[in-house]
Amino acid sequence: MLAFEVFIDGERIYVAGVEDCAVLTALISATFRRPHSGTAGEIEFSAGGLMQSDAGGASYHMRWEPRQLQVGSQVTINVIETEQVDEPLRRYRSDRQVQESPWTDQEIEKFEREEWVRLKTQFERDNEEGA
Repeated sequence: MLAFEVFIDGERIYVAGVEDCAVLTALISATFRRPHSGTAGEIEFSAGGLMQSDAGGASYHMRWEPRQLQVGSQVTINVIETEQVDEPLRRYRSDRQVQESPWTDQEIEKFEREEWVRLKTQFERDNEEGA
């Protein structure tokens, strides 16, 4: 199968690939800190894929663990053919019949904690400005 062999700063991270592949992606995204948000920006590498729908119409997505990058990080992706890929962080069904969450319980908790910190910072700042 077609796969992406991913290296970050010379370290092999994983081989991402999907049997019966419809889509395979590798993405680097950068988000920037919003003033007064209480959160910092980040640079992240992520990989994902989508299988072809099976005879019953079921369609499965895969996500491999996202990795934080820094300014100066070097990402190398070799496009390879292989029979062996690394397990994704999350495999979830997403089609007309079933919509599973793409996030793990740990990721959801992380998002909720980040939102709590953002709101706490905002309300504390608003209280200080109103006093």
